[in-house]
Amino acid sequence: MKNTFHTIVAGLALAGAAFAQGTVQCDSPGWRINGMETFCKMVEIPAAFNGSLSVKSGNGVTLIRGWDEAGVLVRAQIQTTAASVYDAIALADRIAIDATAGQVQAMGPQTTTHLSWGVSWEIFVPHSADVSLAAVNGAIAISDVTGRIQFSVTNGAVTLERLGGQVDGTAVNGAIAITLGGDHWDGTGLTVKTSTGAIAVRVPHDYSAHFEAATTVGTISTNYPVNTSGGKWGIPGLGGSLSFDAGAGGVPIRVSTVVGAVRIVAE
Repeated sequence: MKNTFHTIVAGLALAGAAFAQGTVQCDSPGWRINGMETFCKMVEIPAAFNGSLSVKSGNGVTLIRGWDEAGVLVRAQIQTTAASVYDAIALADRIAIDATAGQVQAMGPQTTTHLSWGVSWEIFVPHSADVSLAAVNGAIAISDVTGRIQFSVTNGAVTLERLGGQVDGTAVNGAIAITLGGDHWDGTGLTVKTSTGAIAVRVPHDYSAHFEAATTVGTISTNYPVNTSGGKWGIPGLGGSLSFDAGAGGVPIRVSTVVGAVRIVAE
């Protein structure tokens, strides 16, 4: 799906509102934005689960949540923009949601300056699941899942909560917030990177793990009783790194950013 500047701006604005609410929903069917008419509708699709799920997202929020059921529930928020309400509604009806064969994606017509669309997702998967997520524009959040988890996002913040297994992910433009759960990492570890954006890690006070953090331009801070490396050439804020064991040590939790601060806080 090719994007115009108008599509990206509108998609990010709508996605940000949904992400702030912690779920995806249509508060109202439509409103005017930049002189255009918009329309919003929800689609829910239950699906069987074969152990792994691949999600592709263009413009919109993507929320992946672990739950106690054996199957998958896909909630799709379809948002359209057009010159008239009629055209916006008609465009929404042309968006097809594919939730078969272990993959989730939306398909629709090419967007133009006067006709654009995006889909935000809220997807429930079993707690033990392998998840692959690729997003272009929009925040992503993954919570309460243990498995082989991979993600990539071009523009959007990332939230990871109470995960386990092996987690690997990258962001180009976006901050990353990580909340660890329990007293240790259940699995082989976590490695996440962002090019531009801060990284914050919240850690239970009795957690055991090996932490590694790095930034090229930015500061590293923590309330653990460890020393962080100074900036390059002795210039504060110009990069740094940190490596230490918390509690009894354990599997590696690795975070890094090119431009941005890193903060690891025990609570």
